[in-house]
Amino acid sequence: MLPCGADRRETSQIRPLAVTADLDVVLADLVGDLAAYRPGGKGLIFEGGGDSDFDKAFVGQLFATELRGINLISGTNKERVKLLHQVLSRAYEKGDLPTKYYAVTDRDTLDGNEDSPAVNRFQWDVYHIENFLLVENIVCDVANSLGLSNRYTPDTITNALSLAARKVVSEVLIHRMRTHANKLLINSINLGFSPNTLTIGKELGSAVSRSVERINGILTTALSESKLVDEEQRIREDIEQSFANGTWKNTLPGREILKRFCDDENLGIGYEVFRNLLVSKMVDLGHKPEGMRRIIETVRDD
Repeated sequence: MLPCGADRRETSQIRPLAVTADLDVVLADLVGDLAAYRPGGKGLIFEGGGDSDFDKAFVGQLFATELRGINLISGTNKERVKLLHQVLSRAYEKGDLPTKYYAVTDRDTLDGNEDSPAVNRFQWDVYHIENFLLVENIVCDVANSLGLSNRYTPDTITNALSLAARKVVSEVLIHRMRTHANKLLINSINLGFSPNTLTIGKELGSAVSRSVERINGILTTALSESKLVDEEQRIREDIEQSFANGTWKNTLPGREILKRFCDDENLGIGYEVFRNLLVSKMVDLGHKPEGMRRIIETVRDD
């Protein structure tokens, strides 16, 4: 078998087998556990911006029954996942895709993940997958178990998590402002020109000049100081509204909120350990967040 991505197709007598063989090799490597790999099974790729190994473990534990026979793939190894998408795209183009593949990302994930018609893409309905852990009674039970006391109630947990969320507002605001400016700048750049030209340097220079003109234009309009101040105020009001209506648990970064909560409450354990205890408690209680359930059942039933 040729290595994935090899170009000398015409020199190999076994190349027709390469699509399935390449998929098996790449998938087995990404799944990580040969005992857990299911040849011919559907594939679900976790492409969150944080710890994709955790995403895979979290979902796999909560939905062990629903995901039986489905290969769960961590997106932590970006190069391996990119290679998988390339193999899937090649198989799709040839009509040789042996099964169905899916990918799921956090809601805050920026464009830039591999996009392929071979992969059905989903997005959690919360900022991070860790937002699904912001369940007051579960956080309360785990926090109390650490101190062997009844220090916390669901109400005090709600207040403590809300205070922790307040402390991440500044970084959320900065992130959203930078994303806003970056999108406008990137959309202003277009280096396209006719491929039939005989004066490539001249045409590219003209395309660069047009892009610079567009950038200079938005610097005095959409990206002017006054417009950016207006955008900042709009985002601040949006965030404040989320505290008023309770949607902050979905729209602010759950990963950072839990980290702040652990620090503020001096729980005596690190964030990762506390996070894993929350998952274990969810599994014990059979708690399956609705936003997760919808996607997992869609993958299972498709």
